[in-house]
Amino acid sequence: RTVLRFHQILHVALRHARKWQMLANNPADDVEPPRVHQSEVRLIPAADVRALLAAADATPYGCLVHLAVSTGMRMGEILGLPWHAVDLDAGALHVQQALQWLPGEGLTFREPKTRGSRRQVSLSPASVSRLREHRHAQLEHRLIMGSGYNDNDLVFTTALGTPIEPSNLRRTWLRIVKAAGLGHLRFHDIRHAHASLMLQQGVHPKIVSERLGHSSIAITMNTYSHVLPGLQQQAAEQFDELLAAGS
Repeated sequence: RTVLRFHQILHVALRHARKWQMLANNPADDVEPPRVHQSEVRLIPAADVRALLAAADATPYGCLVHLAVSTGMRMGEILGLPWHAVDLDAGALHVQQALQWLPGEGLTFREPKTRGSRRQVSLSPASVSRLREHRHAQLEHRLIMGSGYNDNDLVFTTALGTPIEPSNLRRTWLRIVKAAGLGHLRFHDIRHAHASLMLQQGVHPKIVSERLGHSSIAITMNTYSHVLPGLQQQAAEQFDELLAAGS
C-alpha cells in the first residue's frame, strides 16, 4: 500500500512536469503499480469480547478497554481524550485530538487527520457509568498525590497524571489478551469488533461509519463486507416474514 501511494504521488508530480514541458513523457506511465489486497478483518465473537473485558478489569486499564470496545475509538484517540470533551450528562464525547509518539518529538497531541475523524460519539449507559466511577477514582487519587500530580485534563493517565505512552499500553494489552486466552489480538482489532458486532445487531452502516470516523461509508462497507452477506440473508428472511404476517 505504501509503494502504491508513492507511485501515485510521483505519477501526479511527473504529469505536471510533462505539462510544463520539463519532460517529454511521464516515466511513471511505464511502471506497473502494485496491487493492494484488502485483508479480511478478524471477527471477534461477543463471548471473546466479554472475556477480554473481564481480563482488562484486572489491570488499571479496565475502563479504557471498555471504552474502546463500546465506541470503536482508536488507541491514540482514547489516550488523547480530555475530560472537557466528555459530557456524561448528555452521554456523549467529542473526538478532538489524538496522542501519538513521534521520533525526535516524543509524545505529542495532534488533530484528527480528516473531518470525519473529528466527531461526536454517543456513549452507552454502561460506558457512562464506568466513566463516572473512573472520574471519581481519579479525583480521589489526585487529592492523595497533591502537588505531585500533573493535571493534564486527560481521561486516562499514568499514576502521576501524565499521558500514557502507547508502548506501555501495548505491553499491558499483551498480558490482557493472554489472560483472556485469545491468542494474537491487536488493540486495533477491538475497533473492528465494535463495528462488526454493531452491524450484526442491525445498526445501519452509516451510523457505524460515523462512530468509527471513516471519511465515507464506502470505507466501512469495503472493510466489513464479509459481515454483510449474513445480514442480507437475514433481511430477506425478515421481508418474507413481514409479507406472511399480512396474509
